[in-house]
Amino acid sequence: MKQSIYWVMALAAGLVVANNYYNQPLLVDFAHTFRVTEGQAGAVSIAAQAGYALGLLFFIPLGDKVELRKLFAFTLAASVVALVAMAAAPTLPWAVAASFAAGMASVAPQLLTPLAAQIAGPQGRGKAVGIVMLGLLCGILVSARYRA
Repeated sequence: MKQSIYWVMALAAGLVVANNYYNQPLLVDFAHTFRVTEGQAGAVSIAAQAGYALGLLFFIPLGDKVELRKLFAFTLAASVVALVAMAAAPTLPWAVAASFAAGMASVAPQLLTPLAAQIAGPQGRGKAVGIVMLGLLCGILVSARYRA
């Protein structure tokens, strides 16, 4: 298998997992936009993390029952829908709900890692997993530094 597919998977993993963390540097802006306190705006970040935890609990075990590619496609599509809802959020409760959904769908990278191992075969498994995990960790680190 061409190595470029693993770099695409790494990019996807980084972009999707970052959805859990992009909101943290923007909480003050959310507070101003929705005319709420900064503490109330923090619910957006809490919802993303709670959704992520529930997504790990519910979606990752499905990887043993459902084909990984289909489950990844579903979570990726759900992530896109949730992010569009987040961008269109007219009120804080809407943003919190969309953030929860985006967090829940952000488990896609945890599906990409075993998928990369599966398609790499025994000889290239370590390298494939390493590349995807690099994308995952870079997505977390870069998103925490992002500020619009």
